[in-house]
Amino acid sequence: MEIYKLNPHEDNSPLGLLQIAKTALVATSGNPTPKFNLQEQDEAWIVLDSDPDRDGSRKPQIAAVRAAIKGRGRWHVAESNPCFEVWLYFHFKEQRGEFEGQEECKSWKSQVNSMLSGGFDPRKHPLFIGDAKRRAEANFEQEEDGSPKIGSTELFRLAKSILHLLGDQIRVERRKLP
Repeated sequence: MEIYKLNPHEDNSPLGLLQIAKTALVATSGNPTPKFNLQEQDEAWIVLDSDPDRDGSRKPQIAAVRAAIKGRGRWHVAESNPCFEVWLYFHFKEQRGEFEGQEECKSWKSQVNSMLSGGFDPRKHPLFIGDAKRRAEANFEQEEDGSPKIGSTELFRLAKSILHLLGDQIRVERRKLP
């Protein structure tokens, strides 16, 4: 498993991320040696937040990314709405949150931080990915355009893939937690 680390000068818009992925993964006449060599069993995931932007370009770009990868069996999109903290929330809560301001990312950040003393700990809380997958999938609803509704996230789709690869190791490490 390899995670591409975005450089600060790179375009992190949805279409920018798609272009970065294509450059890193797809051989073309102009790009004969991409950085990574996709194997038969490999998958490419583009993870996107769908928080509102100033110019309203994000939703159409996400739709364009979805259309561009449609039919590419090993390419996937996982959209979190309105922000990544929705995914973190499901590491610990069974039901979708009902709180004031839930359509805003800062409210989800506050909610996650209030649930956990010290906030989300990236050293141990990812071991709860199985719980988060189950909860996020059970609470998933989408808009007509395919994007997740407020309080939903598609990251459970990526979690399924991760658990397929690393599930046994995650379970072993989780048993070591106090």
